[in-house]
Amino acid sequence: MWRLRASQVLFATMSQEDAIAAFVDTWVLCYCLSHFLERGNGQEAFGPHQAIVTESNGAIVKEAERIARSFLDEETFNKAKTYVEELAAKKPHP
Repeated sequence: MWRLRASQVLFATMSQEDAIAAFVDTWVLCYCLSHFLERGNGQEAFGPHQAIVTESNGAIVKEAERIARSFLDEETFNKAKTYVEELAAKKPHP
C-alpha cells in the first residue's frame, strides 16, 4: 500500500507542465521521504530492510542535488536547498 501511494504521488509530482516546478516538488518529496524514514512514523516501516530503504533514498536525494547543481549557480542552489529542506520539514510524511 505504501509503495502504491508513493508511486502515485511521485507520478503526479513529475507530471506537471512546468519542468522546474516538477523538479522542485520531486526534490521536496525526496526530503519528505527522508524525514519519514529517519525521524517519522516510517522509522520501522521496512523492518530489517530499513537501512537499505534509507540508504537508497539518501542516494536519490544526492542525485536530486546533483541535478539541481547542474542548472543552478551555487548561491541559488543553497537558497533552493534551504527552501526544500524547510518545506519538507513542515510536511514530513510523503
